[in-house]
Amino acid sequence: MPIHRYGYMHKTSRRHWAPKVRAGKVACWRCGLPLKPGEPWDLGHVDPEHRAEFGNRHPEHIKCNRATLTIAKGLAPKARRERPPHDCREEFDPRGCEECRRSDPEPAESVTRWGRHWTGGFNPRCRDCRRLGAPCDAAKRNIERGAA
Repeated sequence: MPIHRYGYMHKTSRRHWAPKVRAGKVACWRCGLPLKPGEPWDLGHVDPEHRAEFGNRHPEHIKCNRATLTIAKGLAPKARRERPPHDCREEFDPRGCEECRRSDPEPAESVTRWGRHWTGGFNPRCRDCRRLGAPCDAAKRNIERGAA
């Protein structure tokens, strides 16, 4: 036996609103934009502070009605923010900065500092190398050890 999620009152109310929605004479109570004729719609539960104006149930856009749960749970997609520009000498960010991506000698390397130092080279991932614009002391020590 199928489970019925909506009872008699909901179905009766939906039948009441259906001709008005088909005629394009109803606006979504949540966003205020009109429901277009032929557009799918939900009969949503009205928030308590708006019941005096709209009653307990009122037509809504499907997106307006179904987004409420994700908003309440904090799961709604967040607006993308542009990353603020950064100083490549202070922070190495190959994912977010085109300049850092170009200067990365080994893009597949995930080591943040020591990968290039073992061979004694300049490592853009190393904060000291970036600040100096040349191999740092740790890299120079590795160069000296390699020559010895």
